Amino acid sequence: MQRFTWVPRRVLPGTTVAALCLAFAGVGRADTRVYQGLLRSTGLVEVPDRQGSVTYGTCWVVDRRRGLAVTTQHVIGDSTDAVVYFPVRRDAAAVTELAYYHQRVAAVRARVIHCEVRKDLALLGLEALPDDVEAIPLSEQSARPGNTVHSIGNSGVEKGRLWRYTAGQVRSVYRARLRRPNVTVDARFVETQSAINPGDSGAPLVNDRGELVGVVRSMDEQSNLVSLNVDVSEVKALLSVAFWNQVQPLAGALIGLRPQPAPGAAAEQKYPPVQGPWKVTLINLDGEQQSGECRFEVDGTFTLSAHDESGPQTRQGRYSYANGVLLMARDRAETRETLHWVQDRRFTLFADEMLIFDRQPAVAAESPRPKAPAIECPPPPTEKTGGLSPPASNQLLEYRPGTTFPGGSIRPADAPSTSMIAGIALLGATCVIVPLTISAWSRRKSASRTTRSGELVPVGRQPRG
Repeated sequence: MQRFTWVPRRVLPGTTVAALCLAFAGVGRADTRVYQGLLRSTGLVEVPDRQGSVTYGTCWVVDRRRGLAVTTQHVIGDSTDAVVYFPVRRDAAAVTELAYYHQRVAAVRARVIHCEVRKDLALLGLEALPDDVEAIPLSEQSARPGNTVHSIGNSGVEKGRLWRYTAGQVRSVYRARLRRPNVTVDARFVETQSAINPGDSGAPLVNDRGELVGVVRSMDEQSNLVSLNVDVSEVKALLSVAFWNQVQPLAGALIGLRPQPAPGAAAEQKYPPVQGPWKVTLINLDGEQQSGECRFEVDGTFTLSAHDESGPQTRQGRYSYANGVLLMARDRAETRETLHWVQDRRFTLFADEMLIFDRQPAVAAESPRPKAPAIECPPPPTEKTGGLSPPASNQLLEYRPGTTFPGGSIRPADAPSTSMIAGIALLGATCVIVPLTISAWSRRKSASRTTRSGELVPVGRQPRG
């Protein structure tokens, strides 16, 4: 006989409340863990243009070893360069003030490697990465309705609210066409209830395990509290196309095709680099001139010294440079101006005064120059890179055996070395050369069997020696 145990009614409500509290506490811990993981992979994107405006967005690292990051194409626009800042912590919390990053954090230059306009995705190549930055793994499967998703973005950039966290539920996953000016986006989307605003575009959308399931794109203007995110399958397709764009020049070299110029090569010639020593002439509003020197260091710091009647005056700070636009930031002051180049040896900058920069030849042994103030962001800056480490390779994504696109799984951070591409190219050349060799050998053997010294020999008989 089954026995029943009597439980007082007053115990049930208390037990239910305790269980709910434990459940919500577990969810809170999970959300905090996901947020901290996203902080180690997400960057603020700045795209200045020569008209004086700046577009802000978000990116995330997909491959740390090669310094690859993903964002949305509409953040990049027609630009070939961008500037990326990664979050730093102060008192165990992420610093959210934009001015702090301009004045104290080393900027990372990013070059646009590949764009998929119809998918609204862009792949960036980063010149250097902080030591604590990690790549986000891609989910093997797309999100499903009812799943919880998380993201952090920079929609509050102009109000000092960087790295804002948001969470929501997946409503639906489908393919759709969205019209943009001059282009129609045709992609697979993850529709969520997350609150998305301008500046969040390009942010990673991850599941509870911290795996990427989408890229934040925009709000649905025709619905309330509905956001649209590009599905992870489109990201895998982007990486696959970038891989084949790298393989094609190698295959073309084997058959004598002329390689195409790399993306951004023309822009780099149009906007020469500013790194190195310069002679400076300063002209104020009264027409008075001063001479000086300026040096833009590899670690993103600059030192500008001018000489007048009262003696030398030194300005120190940090700089970033993209699309021909230079940002020079000091304590409580910053200037972002378009440079006007004369070939690649001189440029002028118009701010409160006009500055004329003339490039100086590099000197092998120079006297030590004054250093910029120490920055607060960990890890401590090194002498050469200012706390940033260059990627292990500047190559694009390589193919991993057994990986399928777009439905399969890929973790670009674990991709094999560059020997894979050389092996693929060698295999392709072998597939072409071996059949030709066999065909030539067969024709030669057939000719030797049908003729000897100009005489015809029956097929079934062997020639005599």
